[in-house]
Amino acid sequence: MTAVPPSSQIIAQHDAHAKHNNAKHDNALHACMARAMQQPLFVQHRSQLLTLLKTHAVKRGHFTLASGKTSSVYLDTRQVSISAEGGWLIGWLFEALLAQMPNTVDAVGGMALGAAPLTSAVLSQSVNAGRPFKAGFLVRPNAKAHGTQQVIEGTLAPWMRIALLEDVITTGGSLKKALHAIKQRYPDVCVSAIFAVVDRRSEAEAATPITQPEIPLISLFQMQTLLD
Repeated sequence: MTAVPPSSQIIAQHDAHAKHNNAKHDNALHACMARAMQQPLFVQHRSQLLTLLKTHAVKRGHFTLASGKTSSVYLDTRQVSISAEGGWLIGWLFEALLAQMPNTVDAVGGMALGAAPLTSAVLSQSVNAGRPFKAGFLVRPNAKAHGTQQVIEGTLAPWMRIALLEDVITTGGSLKKALHAIKQRYPDVCVSAIFAVVDRRSEAEAATPITQPEIPLISLFQMQTLLD
C-alpha cells in the first residue's frame, strides 16, 4: 500500500506549486508590460509626462507623507493628474498597459482622492481606444453619512476582474485600505494588478510585497527618475 503523505506536507506542496505558478504568471506579465513600454508612442508620451511631473509635481522642503514618514521631497501628482495634458497622458499610458493584460480587466479604480482623476482618465481613454471598461469605482476612506452611505462608489460585480490605480506608492497603506473594503463587499472579485504613476519606495522596500498574497505592481516611474 502506498503511504499517504501527511496533510501538512500536501498543503506545503500545494502552496509551493501555487507560488511557482504565480511567479511564472507575474514574470510573464512584467515581460508583457516591458514590451509595451518600449513602443515608440508609449516612450514619447511617457517622456512628456515625466517632464510635467518634474516641472509641476516635485516639491522640495520638509514634508510629512500620508504614511507618517518625513521627506525632503513631496510629489504633488494631482498638479499633473488634474490637468488637461497630464490627465490625458496618464489615461493613455495606463490604458495602453491595461490593454496588454493577459486576462481582460473589467473595471478600474482605487482609493479616493488620488485615484479619482486617474480612473476618469483611463475610462475616457478606453472609450477612445474602442475597448471601454465595464465599470469604474472609487473607495471612500469612510462610508458617507448620508444618501446610500456607500464605501465603494461606482459599479462593481462579484465576477469582475479589476485593476487598482494609484498616484504615488510609499508604503501601500491606501492600497491596503482599498483592497480591504473591496474584499469585504465583493470577496470573489479578482484583483489582477496595481498600476501606479510613481513608486517612491527604495529598492530594499520594494523587495517586500505590499499585499499578501502578492499582486503584480506596474509603475510608470521610480522616484529616482523624477529626481535625476
